[in-house]
Amino acid sequence: MQHYKIDGTPTLLEKIRDKKPTDFEPTLIHGDCTIDDVLVYEGRISGIIDWSGGVYGDPRYDVS
Repeated sequence: MQHYKIDGTPTLLEKIRDKKPTDFEPTLIHGDCTIDDVLVYEGRISGIIDWSGGVYGDPRYDVS
């Protein structure tokens, strides 16, 4: 923070250090999930494509 411009504050960094998110069980994640990767048929998700970034990891990554 002293040498580079960043989004955030020292207070936010302290909050993240003090209240870490809980661990999640690793699972298969897409790794690059965007609206372009979601196939929709008749208003429902029918598939997800482009799994080149798929890995075993934290499922919250795809949500974020």
